[in-house]
Amino acid sequence: EDPTITAPDDVSVGTDDGECSASGVTLGSPAIDDNCTGANASNDAPASFGIGNTTVTWTVTDAAGNTATATQVVVVTDEEDPTITAPDDVSVGTDDGECTASGVTLGSPTIDDNCTGAHATNNAPASFGIGNTTVTWTVTDAAGNTATATQVVVVTDEEDPTITAPDDVSVGTDDGECGASG
Repeated sequence: EDPTITAPDDVSVGTDDGECSASGVTLGSPAIDDNCTGANASNDAPASFGIGNTTVTWTVTDAAGNTATATQVVVVTDEEDPTITAPDDVSVGTDDGECTASGVTLGSPTIDDNCTGAHATNNAPASFGIGNTTVTWTVTDAAGNTATATQVVVVTDEEDPTITAPDDVSVGTDDGECGASG
């Protein structure tokens, strides 16, 4: 007669700090029953669980070698936010003949995450007006966790204005005067 086994409830855990896996997961104990004494339970759980769902198979074996199995699911999620450091602030002059700066080189942020797949974006405009513009950098990891950092772009008008004087004027004096008015 085969023994019976009921696996522990499914388990949901986050990754270990700084890691892309979970170790030391508490699985619980299965409920086993057999018509004779001496039944033992074991499982095929790994030492460390990767992100996602892992099925753990529990097996009970009685003293006569009869077996039964049951499964439990361990769900591991990445709940750790990535980190980001924005590039240094940038100071630039306006484009020639323009009151804005385009093609500004912002640099690259420094990002880090416990798992691969993190990427950074920013909200920089195509051209920056005179003054200070704050650029927000956002890093998003594969699990959707985010972090932000800011960078300031300072645009100054360093282009001298131009001036052309009107043409020279020649006039006669006012009647009875030694000068010209109006």
